[in-house]
Order: sequence, then structure tokens, then C-alpha cells
Amino acid sequence: CPNMLLYWEALRHACREGFRRFDFGRSTHGSGTYRFKRQWGAVEEPLCWYTLPLQGATAATGRGRAAAAFVESWRRLPLPLTSRLGPRLRRYLTQ
Repeated sequence: CPNMLLYWEALRHACREGFRRFDFGRSTHGSGTYRFKRQWGAVEEPLCWYTLPLQGATAATGRGRAAAAFVESWRRLPLPLTSRLGPRLRRYLTQ
């Protein structure tokens, strides 16, 4: 149970450092991660969730057909090639 060990050590460290609160992060109510966090004594704090409806690859990239074609081509390249090229190209692709 690596997740149990991870949380155990994180909580133990937080207690030793004198923290009085620990943020377990977001989870959907009733999901597996929600139940997992509740067993550690997590108290639910409702937060707002927003969903933006996107249609197709062009909406997801926000740059039209050329960008969608690039993304689709990139997905088909071998992993070693993308791992080597990705860091060099990223500065030109992100804002």
C-alpha cells in the first residue's frame, strides 16, 4: 500500500514540524480518492468546480486546424524522439 505509506510519512512530518492542518487536495465527492482521504480523518470543505465545454481538438488547442494537425502528428512520433525534441520546441509552443 504505497499510498498509505506516503500519507503516513507526510502526516508524520507535518506533525513533527508543528503543523495543525494538512491539505489532502481536491477529490470528487464519493470517489475512491475521497473515501481514501476520509479514512485519514479529512474534513470535507466544499470548493467550487467549473467545467468549460470544449468541442473538438481545435477548441482544446485554441489555434485552429494547423495546431490540431500538429498535435495529432506529434502523438504518432516515437517517444525517444519526442522526449528529445519536446524541451527544445516547448518555448515556441507555449505562452
